[in-house]
Amino acid sequence: MGDLRLFGQFPDLFDAFKSELLPRIGSFTYPPIDVTETADELVIRAEVPGIDPKNLDVEIGESAIVLRGKADEAREVTSQGYRRLERRSGSFERMISYPIPVLHQEAKASLRNGLLEIKIPKDKTKYRGMRKLAIEFDQNQN
Repeated sequence: MGDLRLFGQFPDLFDAFKSELLPRIGSFTYPPIDVTETADELVIRAEVPGIDPKNLDVEIGESAIVLRGKADEAREVTSQGYRRLERRSGSFERMISYPIPVLHQEAKASLRNGLLEIKIPKDKTKYRGMRKLAIEFDQNQN
């Protein structure tokens, strides 16, 4: 019976393993991304601290954008008789589909303090001829 309880805890054990032992880069959903919409543009922000700009690649298309990057850094700490060397290496790739029509040819990207920001103007011509559609419903139904 004890073996079955352990099996039921397997997802919790895997989550603990994933968060403690796997590097942030190369695992699941890295980098964290925010997508926001303003009146004039779509803004995509990705947190990529410590990634050398030379190792960051952005490909943009008509319906989606792809972010690729590679980390290769070593950090050494020497203090009071001990030495610690930590390495982080790996690669990532994220593809984000646009929720609205955009002018991808006019997009601009900037990188400041580990935050990649991509601004893509909306294609407002795609909204021409659109109208609000009334929804009919039976008011007698609950």
